[in-house]
Amino acid sequence: MKSMTSRDGLPAGPRNLLMTARGLMGKPYGFYGELAERYGSPFTVRLPGIPPYVVFTKPAAIKELMTLGYDTAYRLNDVSGFLTGPRSILFQEGGDHRRLRSVLSGPFHVSRVGAYGSTILEVTDAVIDQWQPGASIRLMDVMHEITLRVMLRCVVGASDPDQVARLEMLFQRYFARMLTPQMMSVSMVVGSLRLFDILDGIAGVTRRFRSRVDDAVRVPVLEQGMLRGFIDEILYEEIDRCRQGDMSEREDILARIVMASEDVDLAQTHALLMDFLGGGFSTTSVSLSWAMYSVLEQPEVAARIRDEVGEVFGDGPFEPRRAGELQYLTAVMRESARLHPIMAAIFRVVRNDAVIDGTPLEAGTAIGIPAPLIQRSPELYEAPDTFDPSRFLGKRPPPFAYIPFGGGPWRCLGSAFAEYEMQIVIARILMRASLVPDYDSPLGPQMHGFLVAPSGGLAVRVANRTRARA
Repeated sequence: MKSMTSRDGLPAGPRNLLMTARGLMGKPYGFYGELAERYGSPFTVRLPGIPPYVVFTKPAAIKELMTLGYDTAYRLNDVSGFLTGPRSILFQEGGDHRRLRSVLSGPFHVSRVGAYGSTILEVTDAVIDQWQPGASIRLMDVMHEITLRVMLRCVVGASDPDQVARLEMLFQRYFARMLTPQMMSVSMVVGSLRLFDILDGIAGVTRRFRSRVDDAVRVPVLEQGMLRGFIDEILYEEIDRCRQGDMSEREDILARIVMASEDVDLAQTHALLMDFLGGGFSTTSVSLSWAMYSVLEQPEVAARIRDEVGEVFGDGPFEPRRAGELQYLTAVMRESARLHPIMAAIFRVVRNDAVIDGTPLEAGTAIGIPAPLIQRSPELYEAPDTFDPSRFLGKRPPPFAYIPFGGGPWRCLGSAFAEYEMQIVIARILMRASLVPDYDSPLGPQMHGFLVAPSGGLAVRVANRTRARA
């Protein structure tokens, strides 16, 4: 049944902004489904700090929306703007976005990501080496640690151990304070890009007066701005070192960006690094956590992955470049991403007047595409709530039915890198350790900033661990 039209000409939907925000925060997967049952499709969601957006839930409408391109739509980024800023690739449109994607397509192409395999393996083994049998750990924290170290080395090319440790500490503190309900609330009240400007101003003062990390005051917003200043100072040093040095022997993504184009200025290069470091480490770590949760909940899945690793590598060493041969593991990862999308919705804005699924939309109307509803639609998947990796063995669903990396010209550039990293990390953990759940009941989704993560951080106990084998 079609939804009614509200006073502002948009489809009907809840009017209380705070109650709606509370509903989304409390049930990030069930939120859109409950509204669809109440209002039909489409309906309008109104949240503090961002424009109202119209949500479509029918597969035919989603298929139409996922074909929108530069000429017909652009991406709504008000949610993440306080993290990325206006120079982020997320905020670029049309020709500028196309140009940056062209520059970055080389370093992130599937044919190149294999160059980072040995680093991913080394980082993963170093973290596993710290585990003691019988110890309890939070896998979310572990995945944050692994993915951040991988990003620092593969993206920035930071090789000095002290510099890597300092950057890791700063990023951990920075994002632990940025991805909180409190900061999301501040962003909604003052505006996402306005909050970025405030943090950027504090960061500039911090760099100018050469403040020390110990000077960072524990006051919300002020502390985050000072931490950003410390991070910026190191990143600008790394960019300068890269530009002044011999890049012929470097494999990191920063060097590839600098070599690929003289059109990318200092500020844009810095913004791209923050995109990759912030977006890459947080999204991949949450995806890894959900994938490990899926494995832990079904021991037979873990056993089959271990068998597959043994079949591919035999008695020989683990070769990162061959991780793509682990087809069942890859299917497990993709089925986990289907059932546990890390974004509750992706967003577009129509450039011109349009009609979607019979609903007229004026130019400038924001649209929400709810990943949990689409990826569990009984019209698109048989037994949609059942974990079944065979859906992805030798086949792929239609692009509009599976959207963990977005779609169209805005599809995530780092998708090949992320899947490659996940293949190595999960395979290595299952080869070297036996983990058992340390929680009492199945975990639900919980907002982690603007991402959806397993509740409680996925506590596990290390039953045993083996030494790394060359």
